[in-house]
Amino acid sequence: MSQVALLQSEHNLVHQTNRRNEVNNAAEENKTPLSDCPQSKDIPMRTTPKIRIIQPTRHWQMAMPRNQANELLIPRPPPTLFVEAKHSGTMDEVHRARDVAVVAPMPLGDELEGLRVDLAAAKSRLAATAAEIPPLKSLIESTNGSIAARQQEEGKKQAAVDELRLRADQGRDELRRLLLELAAARDAKYALERRVSVRRQAARALQLAERAVAAETHALAWSAAAAAEQLNPRSGGADYDDDDAHHDVVAVPARSYEELRHRVEDEERKADARVEEAEALRRAAKARRAAAVGRLEAARARRREAAESRRRDVDHRRGKMETGKGPVKSRSWRSCLVVKKKLGAFFCKERKASRGRS
Repeated sequence: MSQVALLQSEHNLVHQTNRRNEVNNAAEENKTPLSDCPQSKDIPMRTTPKIRIIQPTRHWQMAMPRNQANELLIPRPPPTLFVEAKHSGTMDEVHRARDVAVVAPMPLGDELEGLRVDLAAAKSRLAATAAEIPPLKSLIESTNGSIAARQQEEGKKQAAVDELRLRADQGRDELRRLLLELAAARDAKYALERRVSVRRQAARALQLAERAVAAETHALAWSAAAAAEQLNPRSGGADYDDDDAHHDVVAVPARSYEELRHRVEDEERKADARVEEAEALRRAAKARRAAAVGRLEAARARRREAAESRRRDVDHRRGKMETGKGPVKSRSWRSCLVVKKKLGAFFCKERKASRGRS
């Protein structure tokens, strides 16, 4: 059946080609173009060339006549086709319209094929993307889990660091308190030593004054006894004996007495000067202590402010970590270091001053 259909289609093609050639020949002989036909005024004219079909030899074409060029000679159509030449213009236009209708959708078909190819490629890419999405989702979930775990670990580490920092602050406060107590004890010791020195100087001055008074009393007693001895032999008698003279009083010349009195006065003045110097030192120590207490109060105020700012920073950091924004770095540690350095320098100066005073 397929061979019969092939033979029939080839016969129809040969028949249509011969008919078109005869119509064109008739139109050229009559000098009447196909555009003058009423059926082809509104249809664009197409020149149909003469076609000579050369086909491969079939087994059924072996008995057909051929020319010298071994070309197949197609039998001429019957004469009735010339009668149909008048109406061939319409058929030609119909064929042209059919050809146009057949050829016109070809670009759209090509475009449709291209779109289909693009759609297939897009579907393949979409399938590949859809296949890649689950691993990426799992990777994102694992990354989020690891980030959350690291944030929790960072929060624990930050809490431990804050606790250690608070303990260090408490230790520093305790150390400062002990140093202050030691400084207070040292100041009390120095004050007691100054008080003892003042008392010693006062006692020395009293001893010197007592010695001066005793010497003066002794001199006055000796003078009185000497005057009495000198008066008694003149007034009454020869019973006077030199052995009965009063020997408890030492005879001192007036010049030596004046020197001794001046020496005692100088000692008293020196003792008063030392007492005044000790009082001046005590007042200066009180002033230094008041200044140190003022500086200590200022340092305590700064330390309280630094601790408060550090506490606020810790609370702010904890709030940031709870809201998922990550830790926030604090600047209060630098101020704490500055306060620590200043306190260290202050205590070092105080120790040097105390060593110099001692």
